[in-house]
Amino acid sequence: MSTPENFWGDIPKKPNIRTPLSILKEQADLLGKLTDGALAGRVETHSNGEMLNHSLGVVVSALNNYEIEVLGVRHGLRLYPTEIQDRIGDGKWRDAEDQESYIQVLRSILGSKDVRNVVEALLAQAQANERPPSKDDIPF
Repeated sequence: MSTPENFWGDIPKKPNIRTPLSILKEQADLLGKLTDGALAGRVETHSNGEMLNHSLGVVVSALNNYEIEVLGVRHGLRLYPTEIQDRIGDGKWRDAEDQESYIQVLRSILGSKDVRNVVEALLAQAQANERPPSKDDIPF
């Protein structure tokens, strides 16, 4: 039996591409490290026909796993262009034609005053909920 002819060409075993999803996961992991685990990033993915939809949320385990979605991303199978929605701020969708512009949009949303205020508030609540009671907290 002969080896079948390859019509696919050379396909790399591991393409050297940073996908919109992998970049979101990097940021989700980084949030946990930056907050010593008080906050965690969660990325979820759903498909809708030929579109992939991702969301990045912040989870606070000290507050019964309270979660708030920070942004949403949607793109086709070709990865770029993407659309990114700021779900804390103005709710608008922003276009990113390539990886570089995608990163710029993510940076502007995640570094925005609105997102920063939410993250700081969640972190303060998580830390207040985790601290051991002081003698001033005990009523007797």
